[in-house]
Amino acid sequence: MLDLKLLTTFREVAVRRSFSEAAAALSFTQPAVSQHIGRLEDSLGTRLLERDARGVKLTPSGETLLRHASLLLDASRRAEEEVRLAAGIGRARVRVAAFATAAAGLLPGATRELRARRPDAELALQVIEDTPALDALQSGRVDVALIVQSPLSPSPPRPGVEYLPVCSDEMRLAVAADHPLATRASVGLDELCDEPFLVTEVAGTCADSNVVLNAFRDAGFEPNVRFASDDYQALLADVEAVAFAVPPDVQVELALVAAQAGKHLLLDKPVALAVEDARALRDAVTAAGLASVVFFTDRFVNTARAWFDQVGSTNGWRGGWLRWFSSLQQADNPFGASPWRQERGAVWDTGPHALSTMGTALGPIVSLTAVGGEGDLVALVLRHQSGATSTVSLTQFAPPAAAGFEAAVWGEAGLLPMPPRPEGSLSGPYATAANELVAAAVSGEPHPVDVVFGTHVVELLANVQAQLDAGHAG
Repeated sequence: MLDLKLLTTFREVAVRRSFSEAAAALSFTQPAVSQHIGRLEDSLGTRLLERDARGVKLTPSGETLLRHASLLLDASRRAEEEVRLAAGIGRARVRVAAFATAAAGLLPGATRELRARRPDAELALQVIEDTPALDALQSGRVDVALIVQSPLSPSPPRPGVEYLPVCSDEMRLAVAADHPLATRASVGLDELCDEPFLVTEVAGTCADSNVVLNAFRDAGFEPNVRFASDDYQALLADVEAVAFAVPPDVQVELALVAAQAGKHLLLDKPVALAVEDARALRDAVTAAGLASVVFFTDRFVNTARAWFDQVGSTNGWRGGWLRWFSSLQQADNPFGASPWRQERGAVWDTGPHALSTMGTALGPIVSLTAVGGEGDLVALVLRHQSGATSTVSLTQFAPPAAAGFEAAVWGEAGLLPMPPRPEGSLSGPYATAANELVAAAVSGEPHPVDVVFGTHVVELLANVQAQLDAGHAG
């Protein structure tokens, strides 16, 4: 009879091809792992693994056992779960590993469908890349791994792993706005044979570049790669503007380099996590006479812009409120896998949007008071230059049933609620922000939501954080 504990150790060593790595993954000592393998080999009467200078190799017997190990261990886990469910002491749990874009783009819909079919089920998500995801699958630490698998960039099949297609990605082409192909809905690869290309690299180490390059080769020609580099400084030399979609502490460092190189900036909010960093970026952009836009989302959504216009054209507003409760802990939340959001909470993620929205609606914020609650819950009282007063309530970890957004202003004209964001992609508002960056660069006129405004928001957020820290210390 196979010992499942020994089988678990064997599968970990077989997948990792390393006793030391298996020991670390299992929280065992390396001698304990060696003892487990020895006992398993003794019980089966055959060698399963061989060590050499390059690591661990499976014997033919080991290859056979590995194919069965995953099935046996998975069946054991499912049996345990079903027994617990029958006894009413547990929930069905599906453990998923996925790369970041799949976690954001595919899993929310899949999670909703799972919840509709099995309300008792729970999904646990790990955001990791393909190779460690497959390692985790083979070692039984996850039940499903979402990976990229393409004939244009194939990876060898793993023993004991069943591969099922989930969806197909389109290949997108990025061109300048005035390029002859810019208005085309689709383009044949043969039409691109004479076009110059910029790619990350051509040496075969980047999966995305491999897919693109191999697609062209299958079409019968080599792409005309004029520039291939994953070096940031080298890439800057070939562009006039840079857009960022990275954590704020990473963004500010990269953006400062870009500004010093004379590049216009499309930034995400917040522009930085420290006031001194935001001011340094602001000063560099201003000194170089560069255009900048910060993507405070609702400032670029058409329905929100219409609301801001209606608020601005009406007098007598005396106050307003904004409530934004998110549930990052939900598996289908597209931002739940973001470490900086988990660490910094609502103040630094939804807080910039809230300050931008209420400041635009009721006038510049001249002072604020912050009170913290449980977890990252924060309540703000904002005093505006117009004399109005508004309140903001934020948390990233609300119970799902309480999650939601609402904002409104009130005054002599009554109550005017802010319309909700349209569902779906934010590519339209982002394109608006990019077009307005170009317009600001051409005209030389500063955009109203530029890095100067973004820095002021960081200063307000730092004030909020200081008040919260002082409250916790007291």
